[in-house]
Amino acid sequence: MQTRPLLIGFGILCVTCGLWYVPTLAQPNLVLPSPPPKEETPPVPFPSTPFLPGPGVPGPAKEFPLIPTPGFPESSPVTHSRTVAMVLSPDRTRIWAYSSEKGEWKKPSPLKILPGETIQPLLAENMLCFQAGQHVYGFSGLTGTWDAFQVPRGVHADLEVTSEMVIARFGTVVSIFSARRGEWEGLDWARH
Repeated sequence: MQTRPLLIGFGILCVTCGLWYVPTLAQPNLVLPSPPPKEETPPVPFPSTPFLPGPGVPGPAKEFPLIPTPGFPESSPVTHSRTVAMVLSPDRTRIWAYSSEKGEWKKPSPLKILPGETIQPLLAENMLCFQAGQHVYGFSGLTGTWDAFQVPRGVHADLEVTSEMVIARFGTVVSIFSARRGEWEGLDWARH
């Protein structure tokens, strides 16, 4: 009879520790049957999804419906962020930007690039910006608009990009492009 309290105590210990033990005093050599084997189901193939052509993806771009745009290069790569996509011409002298909020392509007008100069855009979450010649351009993916301001001849603005604004600095001037407004706002702190 001393075995039964010991087994009950062991059973309580196993239950509190997450283990299961069923004392079988009447049939001490009872072996419980194994669970039935699980049936393996074959993997279900997923339907293929179309990909836009690009590096490493075969197929011409004409397989997909495109809106024809005069002067838009057919084979230019698209770079994008959350609300902005952009395409640069192969010679990097023309740029188009797409706003997912407005659903349309826009290009800066007029775009003033010096001979031999190329566009080096900075792309952020909701906008893109670049300097070309004496102008610093900004595009907002939220408003779908371009804006620009002029810098003195030979001056290169330092551009800093965050998710909501671009900060352009040169000399004593700080100009900020707001993604929400789609406009530059400047301050010359030496004059104020």
